[in-house]
Amino acid sequence: MDKVLVLKATENGTVGVEMPFDKEAGLDFYYQNLDCDTIDIVEAHGLVELKLEDFCLVCDDEGIFNGGKVNGIASLLYGFMEHGQPLVGHVMVCKNKYTDDGIETVGMTDDDLKTLYTAIEKLVHEYTNKK
Repeated sequence: MDKVLVLKATENGTVGVEMPFDKEAGLDFYYQNLDCDTIDIVEAHGLVELKLEDFCLVCDDEGIFNGGKVNGIASLLYGFMEHGQPLVGHVMVCKNKYTDDGIETVGMTDDDLKTLYTAIEKLVHEYTNKK
């Protein structure tokens, strides 16, 4: 069963929660798990240097206007160091699947999740050790 990783922005930082991807629920799956009314799907620019172009981030499109908390891990995945814009609120990490009809957002395998966790560790290490 494919999964997603929800990066929840909390008072104490970001907490990751794995859950099954429910494609049949449509947009409601994102709204309920991200606690929002509108979403945006953005590229994980922070992973491009690691040759992981197929990951995407589903975020609250209005999080920054609703007083949400900055999501540090999601912001690293988004590549905020390059463009200065953090992600705010809960963020879901998914994968892009390229089809004849365009790009479809899908869940991840266990191997994808392991790759993602390794990449997150690397990004956090690089960010915290910058001088």
